[in-house]
Amino acid sequence: MRTQFHSASAPTTVRRFRVRALAMLALGTVVTGCSLDSLLRGSDLPSDVVDPGAYKTESGSISLYQHAHIALERALGVMGGFGRPASYVNAAAILSDEVQYLVPSTTAYPNDPSAYIDARQLPQNDFSTSGIALSSSAHDVFAALHNVRIAAREAEGAIAKYGPNLPRALRGHMYAFEAFAQILLSELYCSGIPLTTLEFETGYTQTRGFSTEEVLKRAVRLLDTALVLSADSARIQHFARIVQGRAYLNLGYYDSAALAVRDVPSEYTYTIQYMYGSTVFTWSLDATEEAWDARTMGDRKGTTGLPYVSSGDPRTRAIQLQPGIMFPAKFGGWGNDKLIIASGIEAQLMIAEHELSKGNTGEWLNILNRLRTTGAFTIQPRPGDAGMVDTAWVPGSGRVLFPNQATPLPGIRPLTDPGNPTDRVSLQFEERAYWLYLTGHRQGDMRRLVRQYRRLESQVYPSGKWGPLALANYGADVNLPTPVQEQMTNKLYTGCINRDA
Repeated sequence: MRTQFHSASAPTTVRRFRVRALAMLALGTVVTGCSLDSLLRGSDLPSDVVDPGAYKTESGSISLYQHAHIALERALGVMGGFGRPASYVNAAAILSDEVQYLVPSTTAYPNDPSAYIDARQLPQNDFSTSGIALSSSAHDVFAALHNVRIAAREAEGAIAKYGPNLPRALRGHMYAFEAFAQILLSELYCSGIPLTTLEFETGYTQTRGFSTEEVLKRAVRLLDTALVLSADSARIQHFARIVQGRAYLNLGYYDSAALAVRDVPSEYTYTIQYMYGSTVFTWSLDATEEAWDARTMGDRKGTTGLPYVSSGDPRTRAIQLQPGIMFPAKFGGWGNDKLIIASGIEAQLMIAEHELSKGNTGEWLNILNRLRTTGAFTIQPRPGDAGMVDTAWVPGSGRVLFPNQATPLPGIRPLTDPGNPTDRVSLQFEERAYWLYLTGHRQGDMRRLVRQYRRLESQVYPSGKWGPLALANYGADVNLPTPVQEQMTNKLYTGCINRDA
């Protein structure tokens, strides 16, 4: 049985996006009397095709706002076929230790885009047959993330001009989307990312490649604007704060990250809803094709990966679909899943890392343990010595790990201090990996372990022998190269600045 999924190809250039985006707008979007919440949730793509001038109204600006939501959903969760991981979450998971790409048992070397990503063999400007296939995959995700930037900027301009009476938070939301897409680009792709700018109702300006640091700092500035504009919406404010904290974390500004998210409630979640007859992940179930295009949860992938399955950790509980294919239980449905892309748990993990960076190991451990259980400790007599007492941990009711799960995650036994700086950092990142599993965070974290904590790439990323025949080796790449198409169409862009973490 093969589960079928749908994806939409991303346009190659900014100009093509504008034509496509405007053609998809529908007349008659009613905004009078709508609450802000209803506007935030509404993101069904209209089926009508109308004159591109339809956005030049208040209702048209709302259509552009809704289209930006759809662009984000597509960029994060839509899966392409034939080995092309046409979503950020998929590509980042395969490159990291979260997901193992299952190649046919007779395959000795990578032979399709997902296999190259899984094997970390990702050369830049490779015009061989395999290189062209790889570039197509890198291009799909690259274009999808840029489409989010472009859609958000179009909506920002339209709301400002044609919807002056709409809540200012809608524009703030779009600034946060634009920044979020830039952060994701900085986490998955090499240093040297072009940020072609679309000027509302005019044209577009091509740019040079910006370093990872420059991309992140530009995102921080966009989020400053988002926070000002969204002052009347707690939901958007919290989202923008978490996204800004993520940018600061990638920059190594742990103080700023903790400050950005300090007011985010621990129970807060920002979810993306999928409506394309697909799940956020594709697990292909066709044994007759030797698991072509199939994935399984990673488990000690490449000797360095975390034991997501064998650890028995409830946050990464696995469901066996068929021998050798493990599916994450946190995704509870087929075709109508939700993905948490920002949460109060993520915010608390940022604050914990800040405390660790300051040497406040007691508070760091307390934060991690508060996340792991809502239970308590009880005092009871020690067996054989009534004069002494021990404390016993009570699991409590736990937390809701994912919106698709019907019951909360039970409390997890508290951690103990490993006692040395190296192991504390490892524990911090393991907790992030388990809490944020398959939500698009692990790839950025693995790069941070190399870039900020001076771990060797071979200690962080899958390494050693690759594939079922173990005839190939994992490569040394920790990011995707920008697609060659960008150099062909952007006269200011000359490719990656470097391929470092």
